[in-house]
Amino acid sequence: MEYVTAWMDHYGYFALLFIFMLELIALPVPGELLMSYTGLLVFQG
Repeated sequence: MEYVTAWMDHYGYFALLFIFMLELIALPVPGELLMSYTGLLVFQG
């Protein structure tokens, strides 16, 4: 998960889109955790 959060910090919404696309093709990507983390980032500004 640490790799995903570093990727999110660097690439932002493009990384989020890419990771959710991977989740749609049934790869084991933690989508719910990533949405929680994204909500936290949005809340913090």
